[in-house]
Amino acid sequence: MNQMKRTRVGGKWVLTVVLSIVFASWGWGQKSAPRIFLVRHCEKALESTDDPNLSDEGKRRAERLAYLLQSAGIEEIFSTATRRTMQTGEPVARAAGVSIKNYDVKNNSLATDLKNISRTTLVVCHSYNLAELLKALTGRTDITPSDDYGELFMVTFTPNGAEVAKFHF
Repeated sequence: MNQMKRTRVGGKWVLTVVLSIVFASWGWGQKSAPRIFLVRHCEKALESTDDPNLSDEGKRRAERLAYLLQSAGIEEIFSTATRRTMQTGEPVARAAGVSIKNYDVKNNSLATDLKNISRTTLVVCHSYNLAELLKALTGRTDITPSDDYGELFMVTFTPNGAEVAKFHF
């Protein structure tokens, strides 16, 4: 039976499923089963710049992401160098005690590098490269991220191929 609790995060009440129970079947918390989490950056501020910061709602959502991933064992974080992606990953990096490594969206080797990684990793994406990365990691074309903020994808590699779970936060 799933255990549920209400937790106040970022000024909102969020119904949170106890992660250790729900994700146990995917090897959550086990070092032998590295996972790759992929997320689009959170809501950006309406600023007249090519590199906007996160909005207040985006900052709250980034804190919720950190809360949800606190028991995931994040060991590495990749982000583009834009403010909105970096600010999405920063609360997770603080909680996990790791630094954020920048990647270039135009460099197609990220998916290959991620397939060979043995650490549980978070990749903060843009809307336009999230679907591309999911396809490159899994070989599947039926996974289509929506335009909504707050989708979190977890890719786990098994002997039978890549498994994908999708969550909303």
